[in-house]
Amino acid sequence: MKVLMMVQQLDETHWLRGFTVGWVRALAAEVEHLHVLTLEDGPATLPANVTVASMGKEQGHGRAKQLAAYYRTLARVVPRVDWLFSHMTPRYTWLATPLAQLHRKPQMLWFTHRQVSTELRLALAAARWVSTASPQSFPLAHRKVQVLGHGIDATQFAPDPFTPLDQPPLVLAVGRITPIKHHHVLLQAAALLRDQHGDPPVQFAVAGAPAALVMPNT
Repeated sequence: MKVLMMVQQLDETHWLRGFTVGWVRALAAEVEHLHVLTLEDGPATLPANVTVASMGKEQGHGRAKQLAAYYRTLARVVPRVDWLFSHMTPRYTWLATPLAQLHRKPQMLWFTHRQVSTELRLALAAARWVSTASPQSFPLAHRKVQVLGHGIDATQFAPDPFTPLDQPPLVLAVGRITPIKHHHVLLQAAALLRDQHGDPPVQFAVAGAPAALVMPNT
C-alpha cells in the first residue's frame, strides 16, 4: 500500500508539532511507501520508504506559491497512491477532492478539535473516513467518524522504574495554561488534600506557557 500524508509541519525539533515525525515513522512502518506533503519542512530523521515534498513555507513562500506547490505535488503523487491522509488540517482534504475523485482515491482526515467550521464540514463531506481521539474531540456526529484514542506512545512517556519517586510524590500537568485544560481542577484537588491531610501528601506542578504566549507559534 502507498499513502500520501499531508501535514502542517515536519520538524522533529519543533516544540509543538515535533510529534508529527513520530506519526510519519509509525505509518511508514505499515505501508510500502509513504509520501509526505508538508506546509513547512524541517529537520527530521525518516525511514527510507518516506518521500517528502514541501509547499515552501520554510522558504518564505506566500499562499499563492504554497497552493501551487500543493497541487503540483498532488498531480504527481495522487495517481501513484492508494489513499490520502490529512492530519489536523481539513483544508488539505477538501482542496484535494477534485484530484482524489478524478483518480478514485479515498481520503481520511485525522482531527481533534471542538470548533466547527465550514472547512471542517467540507472535509467531512469529502472524506471517506474521519478519525479522532474521543467522542468529545470531533464536533460533528456522523457515521464516518471513528474514535481511535490519542495514540500516545506509552513506552516513550512511561516513568523510569529506576528513578526514585519524590517524597511526597509529584503530580505534573504539562500543557498550555488555558481554561480548556481545567487547571482549576488541579488546584481544587491540591486544596482538598491540604485541608484533609495537613502537610500535602502530594506535590503539584504545572509546566506550560499561557495561551497568549504560545498561540503565535501554533
